[in-house]
Amino acid sequence: MTPQELQQRAQAGDGDAAVMLSRLLDREGRHGEAIAWLERAEAAGHLLAGTLLGARYAAARGAPHDPARGAELLARAAGRGGAEAAAYSSVLAAMGVGRPQSWPDAYALSQRAADLGHERSGRALALAGGPDLEAWFAPPERVVKSEDPLIFTVPGFLSPAVCDWIMDQSRDFLRPATVYNAAGAGGADEARTNSGTGFSLLDLDLVLALVRARIAAAVGQPVETFETMNVLHYAVGQKFSPHFDYIDPVTPTLARDVAQKGQRVGTFLVYLNEGYGAGETDFPVLKLQVKGAKGDALFFRSVDAAGDPDLRTWHAGLPPTSGEKWVLSQWMRTKPQSIL
Repeated sequence: MTPQELQQRAQAGDGDAAVMLSRLLDREGRHGEAIAWLERAEAAGHLLAGTLLGARYAAARGAPHDPARGAELLARAAGRGGAEAAAYSSVLAAMGVGRPQSWPDAYALSQRAADLGHERSGRALALAGGPDLEAWFAPPERVVKSEDPLIFTVPGFLSPAVCDWIMDQSRDFLRPATVYNAAGAGGADEARTNSGTGFSLLDLDLVLALVRARIAAAVGQPVETFETMNVLHYAVGQKFSPHFDYIDPVTPTLARDVAQKGQRVGTFLVYLNEGYGAGETDFPVLKLQVKGAKGDALFFRSVDAAGDPDLRTWHAGLPPTSGEKWVLSQWMRTKPQSIL
């Protein structure tokens, strides 16, 4: 079908044609026109158009960032029977994006998505358990490895089943890992040879949102200050050479980043598997190495009591000598973050 034919059908009220036309316009970089066609189809009750449009506004995907409008559109699409819209709405409720934060609503919307046939929501709901959140948010036991700088582990922070879930959601999206360079952007570097993936807002599900909230409870820091959650994969010989996690405030571009987004003050790691050789998290200045069992966590602060970069937190992800290593990584800053 030609673009002209698509437009004629869309103008005649064919919602499917409007969605197809919007995708064509997006490929040409004509995002405003693409949104206009989705708006037209959504107003006429087209389910997919409403879902796509809501997701775009909520996550600023080729659209102005309007989370309240996105949440409204997704709620309407979910009410019309949209399974994916209900799944997205569950994430927005869990995260408090575009609507008040509510775990009961997040659970209910995940249940609606599952009832409408959304397989991932059904599996996540079963894994999350009931809406009694005490098991998720009860303060976990810390094993302090260093008082200054603060470094502690949390045995059994996540269950093996949740660890498997996180790895399963990551496998198909692994890409070569990057480093935060002096230009303030991610780039390849020979110091880092592992792979990884990140979970932006609408890549999350109920379980992943609960994991973020559990980390916040463990470290006593608002989840709003968390960067995008990452999953890292190390094959045999892959490494992340010694480095700091704080943002260097001396480099001009990075100083601007700190001023706008806040300093990166802490790192929370969860070891998602075991059975690999070596692969420790190494703090050479402190003469400390950590290698957790499946589900164990490690936290360390990257700044001192005054909030200045702590040079003692120089650390590395050592290469596995056999098997493969999976780690969840969550950075946190001093200001609220966008994870779009």
